[in-house]
Amino acid sequence: MDEYGTLKRTLYYKYADSVGFGELSDPNAVFTGASGVTFSVTVPSEELADFVDVSKQVTTIVGLQNVSLVSRSGDGTVRELCAVFLDAVNSKMFRRVVIDQASNKVIADAVGEGDNAADYAASHYGDLAVIQGPGEITEQSRNATSPPTGAGTGLWQAGIQARNCTQGYTLRNNDSNVVYATSAAHCEPAGTPFVSGGTVGVWAGDLTSSGDMDVAFIGGGSYSNSIWRGAANTSTQGTVLGALTASVPTNATVYFSGSSSGESHAIYAASGCDGEYCSLLFFYGRNTQGGDSGGPWFAAISGSNDVYAIADHRGVYTEYTTGIVYMVASDIRTAAYLTNSTVLG
Repeated sequence: MDEYGTLKRTLYYKYADSVGFGELSDPNAVFTGASGVTFSVTVPSEELADFVDVSKQVTTIVGLQNVSLVSRSGDGTVRELCAVFLDAVNSKMFRRVVIDQASNKVIADAVGEGDNAADYAASHYGDLAVIQGPGEITEQSRNATSPPTGAGTGLWQAGIQARNCTQGYTLRNNDSNVVYATSAAHCEPAGTPFVSGGTVGVWAGDLTSSGDMDVAFIGGGSYSNSIWRGAANTSTQGTVLGALTASVPTNATVYFSGSSSGESHAIYAASGCDGEYCSLLFFYGRNTQGGDSGGPWFAAISGSNDVYAIADHRGVYTEYTTGIVYMVASDIRTAAYLTNSTVLG
């Protein structure tokens, strides 16, 4: 089982009342076997005196070799942050709620004017949450954008505040010239309408049966070859130049853009099936969050926001014989081939 994953599970479950969330100095180094990686875990001031013993216990339990455990001061334990997260999700005052492990905060987007949400958060959550009002999520950001929409856009089921998934790449059918967007098929059944600031379109069909792929199509809207780059509330866009023509080399760094987690990167491991679907690409680690499904994996161009399309995100998969955790995504070139389409570039 990977050392980093075991470390997090041990800390977050066994010591949920003593520590908060943390971050790895290099998210990819532990999966490539590099040494000298540090994991900085948040420790509230009242728990600092006991952290020396906690650190020794965790080091022994996990058998740390490549990862060093260090503390950083901050407020909020894992249990407290999870309680805030669940309350915010169920309050109906927010439409995006995530735990940001790097800052050890719950981040939520207020619904409507946001005043009631901010007052509620101040009295119930204190400094453990950061509330973003609608004014902070500009009309042209990935979670509140007007058509035409592009890769990385947050998708919301019409009439429901909770985010479902992320928009993937835009394809054009080579026979009919019809342009449509993609996402993950497991998000919603066919016929579901989606919005993101403006209307995105309707869940029109998928490749689950005909192609053994977790890929769905959204039609009836206006779609572009743009892609959102940066954080979850980014307003920065790039251009999709088309699909990457070459196969992704093993151990290559590939980038991802999700409407929940924002932009991240991971090391490519292999291609294959996960027991349910095939034509999948596997990436080491777990940088993604709920709501990222369908989002674009891509090859980045140095010094530019433009990209080449690689895959649409499916989810997380654990290899049970080794315990290694992977992020998995559906090969967009295969989806385009099966539908006689071209990635819009």
